[in-house]
This record gives sequence, C-alpha cells and structure tokens, in this order.
Amino acid sequence: MTIRKFAQLDVLGTWRMPALSRYPDAMSAKIYHGQKCYGPQCDRPAQCKDMCLGHYQQAAAGKPLSVIVPRKPKDQGKIAAWRILQQELGSETHKVCIDCLKLLPKEEFYYRDDSFDGLRNDCASCSISRMRDTPSKLARQASSREREVIQDLVDYSRSRADWYQKNKERLRPFHAEAERRRRVRKRSGDVRIIQPRDIDHLICLYRGICAYCKSAPWDALDHVIPVVRGGRQSIGNLLPVCTSCNQSKHDKTVMEWRIWRLRHAA
Repeated sequence: MTIRKFAQLDVLGTWRMPALSRYPDAMSAKIYHGQKCYGPQCDRPAQCKDMCLGHYQQAAAGKPLSVIVPRKPKDQGKIAAWRILQQELGSETHKVCIDCLKLLPKEEFYYRDDSFDGLRNDCASCSISRMRDTPSKLARQASSREREVIQDLVDYSRSRADWYQKNKERLRPFHAEAERRRRVRKRSGDVRIIQPRDIDHLICLYRGICAYCKSAPWDALDHVIPVVRGGRQSIGNLLPVCTSCNQSKHDKTVMEWRIWRLRHAA
C-alpha cells in the first residue's frame, strides 16, 4: 500500500491526518485537477491534500476517514415545474414557493443574501414546517445522550439482577431480618438493630438446635414475646427454633404455647 505524503496510517488501519495547524485552509488549498479523492469509496475530485473537502474536514478534525453518505437527491421534476411557474406567474411583488408551488406575496418569504432576488425559494410556512420536522443539532445530541443514559440504566439493572441471582442465598438472612424489622415497625415502632454476629452468637449458644424442643435443628428465629403482643425486635427477644415449633407457637407466648401442647397431647 502506498502511503500518501501527508497522511498517516494508525494502528487500526485507518488514514489519519496530522493537526490542521500545519496545513493551509481548505478553501485556499491547491486544486488537483484530474485526480480523485483517495478516501474510502469516494469518487469525488481531489481539492485539498489529495482529498475532497469532506474527507479533508474529517482528517483535519483528527477523525478516521469514513465513507461520506451523499445527500438525498432533489426532485428535479418539481424544480423544473417551479421554474416554469416562476417564469409565468412571478412578478416584482409575488413569487412561487418551491415546496408548495403556490403564488404568494414576497412578504411571505424570508431574506437570503446569496439568492438572485434576496429571498428564499420556500415560503415562511414551508420553511417553519421543515425545521419542525428536521431535528436540530442540539436536539440530535440530546436524543443521543438520552439513548446513552437509557442504555446505561438498562446495563446497570441487568448487572444488579445478575449479581442478585449469584448472591441470593447469602442475602437471605438479611432479607429475613429486614422483614422482621418491617413487621415490628408496623406494629409498635420499636425496632433495635441486630448485628449478624449477635445472631451467630445466639445460634452457637443453643448449638444450632431448636431452643424449644431441643432436638430438631434450627430453621428460623422466633420472637419469645410475639410482635402482635407488643414484643420488641431485639436480640433478647429472639430464639432459634425449628419449623414445627415456630408454626405451632404462632402468636402465643411460651407459657401459653406449652399449655396448648399439653392439652392437645392429652
């Protein structure tokens, strides 16, 4: 591959130009007659540094040379009809709009310095409607930022969901504690913060078995004085119990529960 005089090939294999300050302005640069732009898929004539003006602007901005998408071609039939109507109906006070093809007073057209009559070819209403339909540069940038923010939120939500699925078992005791605190807060509002090390010490104190039946392994923490009876959410009101004892005790105190067991056992 032949490397051009002013271009540089970066590590990604794309053509880049050095800083613009080293070279003259594109409008005052030398025109290369008969040569074509060496940009990717570009057949336009070279106008500055062996490039067309579009690729020269990309290189001057430090961007990799990319394919320049041509503008949407104009409706030549509509332009021809507008010229015929302008010749036939146009006058010193009226002009035909190139969009709606209506004969309107010249007061309905905005000024334009580079036009032959000093006015735009489209009327004010057509110009305003086209500007409303075409988003501005700031609007396009804002929509792009909104898409990036939404994508970041989606990625963050997915990462949190993946992390939760991987750590669900480790978080189960914390969720159970939060649920107990919520129920106590709803009933009485007296909530004490219980550290995980306090719960571990309580379980070790009862050797990992139920504090009531002394036989089955513990499966839950029970309030000695139930929450519905005014019990607190504190380490002094909790005992490790098995599922059977926890379900049978329900909202009874320890004495009421033991009396209930004796009656049902008899």
